[in-house]
Amino acid sequence: MKIKKLSHLILFILVMLCAAGGFVAYRSYTEANSGGLAPVIFYETDVIYAKVGVTDEELLAGMTASDDKDGDVTDSLVVEGISQFVDKNTCVVTYAAFDSSDNVGKATRTLVYTDYHPPRFELSQPMSFKYDININILGHITAWDCIDGDITKKIKVTIESDVMSIYEPGIYDLRFRVTNSMGDTSYLPLNLEIKDASYSVPASAPKTKLSKYLEYIEVGEGFDPFSYVRSVSIDNTEVNPYMYGRNNIEVRSSVNTEVPGIYTVEYITTSKDGYRYSVPLIVVVEPGTEVYE
Repeated sequence: MKIKKLSHLILFILVMLCAAGGFVAYRSYTEANSGGLAPVIFYETDVIYAKVGVTDEELLAGMTASDDKDGDVTDSLVVEGISQFVDKNTCVVTYAAFDSSDNVGKATRTLVYTDYHPPRFELSQPMSFKYDININILGHITAWDCIDGDITKKIKVTIESDVMSIYEPGIYDLRFRVTNSMGDTSYLPLNLEIKDASYSVPASAPKTKLSKYLEYIEVGEGFDPFSYVRSVSIDNTEVNPYMYGRNNIEVRSSVNTEVPGIYTVEYITTSKDGYRYSVPLIVVVEPGTEVYE
């Protein structure tokens, strides 16, 4: 009985050795017939510092590739892809090189965008509407990204106020967000004002119009609130703000350019009969852009 078991064990070992030998032979055969090893990619630095919009040609500058049978295959080098951000302003570039036997060699390097900033929103008018069941709260907000361009269609909004409906007169807290292709998300909290259906502004009331209703500046950057006043409209006639009189426009600003945050500037004009008209400018103060040497 012991002899029989020993014979079975020896047979099993022989079968496994044959299988291993066959696998090695197969690997050797396929390697020999596939042209050998994959190309090797060479480069001088692991980290690239570049501006947004860097080209594949710039990302490939200074790189070479060599194959054990074909020799220099640098001409086959391509940028295979760029990852989403793995850290602030930082992603991974994957390169590939090919030889005549279709072997593929790959390498990765870190890419740091030196002038990147997160997606930014734009407002074409204040978030204030007269009551209407057809209010479109996304109709006056857009988003732009320095990598993707226009990403307005990716904007999402969340109602932060604890209410059943925002389509009634009142002020509501909204939170807009948008994410670019790098996985970076920007948020913007805004107040939505729904005015009564009977609300109207007297034609004689001076109404301030701004060049923009949402502005982004960096910490320490200069800020002149009055520079955003485009005109003042009275009886449907627009006049230059300086002609109207700078002192006739009350500017209330909470902006602190030394502290990142979201601030509001109120521009208030008053008619001869005492009607006060106010328009807001939202100012986002962002941390300063990091300097790369």
